[in-house]
Amino acid sequence: MGGRAGGHAVVLGASIPGLLAARVLADAHEQVTIIERDELPDSHGGRRGVPQGQHLHAVLARGSQPLDELFPGLVRDLATAGVPSGDLLGGIRWLQSGLRISRIDIGQPVLFPSRPLLESPVRT
Repeated sequence: MGGRAGGHAVVLGASIPGLLAARVLADAHEQVTIIERDELPDSHGGRRGVPQGQHLHAVLARGSQPLDELFPGLVRDLATAGVPSGDLLGGIRWLQSGLRISRIDIGQPVLFPSRPLLESPVRT
């Protein structure tokens, strides 16, 4: 962008999409405010308004790339923090319609962070 557009941008929601939108808007606006109905935890705790927050989350290779561009070192920091990683089909057991899919490495790296562990450094 050819400099800052100025002004004030407002983003509704402090989940991953809202945080990513705020990060991109921060390059073009002098001030960005995120409005969130939940109280945000100080650490890696979950939020009341995110019922799926305790489920396994996967950050695919194509998702890691823009995250690392917007937040340099994020993927490395997650790995250093002990976030499990592996291959998309070889690193996890998948069930579909009650049947187990064969585990085989397909060359698609993936990180398996908890939602709070992913949101916390992005929010910071």
